[in-house]
Amino acid sequence: MTIKMVSHADLAALVAELVAANTQVIAPVQAKENPAATDYKQIQKLEDATLGLLPRRSVKEFLFPQSEVFLRYKQHKGDVTLEEIPLAPPKQVIIGAKPCDVASTDILDKVMNWDYRDELWFAHREATTIVSLLCPGLDNNCFCTAVGAGPDSTSGADAMLIPVDGGYLVELVTEKGTALFGARAKDVTDKNLLTKVEEMRQAARKKVEQNTPTVPAEMPEWLAANFAHCHCAATDVVLALLCAPPATALKSRMSAKA
Repeated sequence: MTIKMVSHADLAALVAELVAANTQVIAPVQAKENPAATDYKQIQKLEDATLGLLPRRSVKEFLFPQSEVFLRYKQHKGDVTLEEIPLAPPKQVIIGAKPCDVASTDILDKVMNWDYRDELWFAHREATTIVSLLCPGLDNNCFCTAVGAGPDSTSGADAMLIPVDGGYLVELVTEKGTALFGARAKDVTDKNLLTKVEEMRQAARKKVEQNTPTVPAEMPEWLAANFAHCHCAATDVVLALLCAPPATALKSRMSAKA
């Protein structure tokens, strides 16, 4: 991965260029009825976006629409003619998505290619470039580090923006991310920025890790052994892990239930 620098002005110019080319640009936008909330919406200029807050709905809705035409048919008496819809969703760029939200796309890639490849899903994925935004650790309910992600994770993203004075450092993750920023992504001349960014990443991870203690190392083995436990099967017990229990308490619950 490569880290470059992009100014506020260059990012705004990029958005304007994409919109002029009829590329849909999506970003968190402040909700009219609640200034403290945001939703992913199509924007016309960078100033329309409110970067930093976690939108109320997932970015998945722009990759997996609730409804979509994928087949048409004509019926004439006893004959039915099927017409497949070309897999050509419009190009779109998502800017300012949270790492925890974006990480879900990698997981869904596996689900959509499990025993059957969902071509519509992957067509949307191919047509979409995702630019996430480094998260400082929003609140005491965040738990991304407990599930293998993190506030600085680039999983599922093509690039990640890191706020700094004058603009953003941009971590280029994929070829799509590199192509999106192109010549607007400049070399980092102030090497102290890289040190500051690493400190930001560590502080964000530490903040989230304090919300949830380390899961005991034996948890995966215990879950595998008790997934189809006769007691659970007989009583329809739902296994739930309480948020942020002390590790010793978690171990004692595991022992008692086993």
